[in-house]
Amino acid sequence: MTSAEWLRVAVVLAILFGGLPVIRWVMLRAGAGPEVSRKSVHVAMGLVCAVFPWIFERPLPVWILAALATVPLIVLRMVPSLKAGVGATLHGVSRPSYGEVLFAPSVAAVFHMSHGEPLLHLIPVTILAIADAAGALAGTRWGRLRYGCGEGFKTIEGSAAFAITAFLAVFLPLVVIGGFDPWKAMWIGLIMGLLAMMAEGLADRGFDNLIIPLGSFFVLARLVPLDTPHLVVRFLVSSGLLALVLSGSRWSTLSGGALLGCSLLGYGCAIMANYRFALPAVGIFVCH
Repeated sequence: MTSAEWLRVAVVLAILFGGLPVIRWVMLRAGAGPEVSRKSVHVAMGLVCAVFPWIFERPLPVWILAALATVPLIVLRMVPSLKAGVGATLHGVSRPSYGEVLFAPSVAAVFHMSHGEPLLHLIPVTILAIADAAGALAGTRWGRLRYGCGEGFKTIEGSAAFAITAFLAVFLPLVVIGGFDPWKAMWIGLIMGLLAMMAEGLADRGFDNLIIPLGSFFVLARLVPLDTPHLVVRFLVSSGLLALVLSGSRWSTLSGGALLGCSLLGYGCAIMANYRFALPAVGIFVCH
């Protein structure tokens, strides 16, 4: 590690943890609820992490930053006085969540695997930061149609908001920064919006902070080299599987999260292997 890299790590840490009391103060003044406070931190941290390709040149400083950021977050969770103070912006909700502990390692893993390709890092982290917050806040504010997810529930309104925001988080960087053809960027955005929404819908206890960025990275890396006809096929497969499970949700004994998991499993089997490998996933869905 060079002195310049240590300085960058220190500056990013100062921004991340210096922002916690500021956000807490703003949220208290605004009378915001615990979910809004938590997601405000989520967005702020995510946007800072999204620009890592323009700050760091290699993965080592990012892994060190992730370790240095995760340890204090664990302390905030474990020490009651800190958890009730500054940590209230992260732990103000009653449901158990490990999202803040998984956040930094997931970002570091995506940065490592992107090998200096800014869009392969920027887009997955932006989906995690903005789309996840948009879905949670929309579900809290306007959510009426619920579906089961692990030990809790999520809302269709929140999932729709997540999918729309994820589409924009993919489409805009591809066109504005990457110079992609808008039509190709649109199909990539539609596919990733649907798949990321399914992943978020089945994740529980904050594990979406792990599943969304890593899954988005692998899907994006596979979609970018494809031409438009192949992208259209993938969109039809993903949307068709989603329509299948939604149409049968009324008589299925599976929860909403499990149904979305069936869709994701079917997509992965059909696209990454062979369409015949999707048959067991469809069989599980039909039998339940």
